[in-house]
Amino acid sequence: MDHHEALGAGNVTAAERSIRRMLGRGRQRMRRRPFERLLRTMAAQGEFSVVQIGAFTGNTGNDPLFTFLQRHLPGHPRSRVVLVEPISKHFEELQRAYDGMPVTLLQCAVAETPGYRDMLTLGEVDPAAYGFPDWLHQLSSLDADRMGSRWDSYEQDARAAAFYMDHS
Repeated sequence: MDHHEALGAGNVTAAERSIRRMLGRGRQRMRRRPFERLLRTMAAQGEFSVVQIGAFTGNTGNDPLFTFLQRHLPGHPRSRVVLVEPISKHFEELQRAYDGMPVTLLQCAVAETPGYRDMLTLGEVDPAAYGFPDWLHQLSSLDADRMGSRWDSYEQDARAAAFYMDHS
């Protein structure tokens, strides 16, 4: 486990409920196309705001937001973008990926109160070398239970869950 500071937002219950509702629906129903439609809608606006929690390294094959921001942020100078990534090594890569772009990068976690927490994340192992998807590196949580017993509710892959927990 890595130790990271959590950015307490005071009363985050409304935001937390919204995120949980979105994730609850999103894991099973959300596909790339609705997100791409959202990005097209944002591009057509005069300005937009984006907050990405868990931005990882930014420039990955499964992060269409990076490509969108490279293409559209210069033409939307009043837009605001905040990218949050708590893991140090990922944050450093995120800084390099967004170098020169007008975005705000925060290295912190989002939690119910401020302070330091342990964050569960995949260790220094290459999941692809063991036949698992590379995106396992993108998973992390302040809630070890989320990455353990609740895995079945989201990913429904007991082998990948066991691999993750064994190497975190």
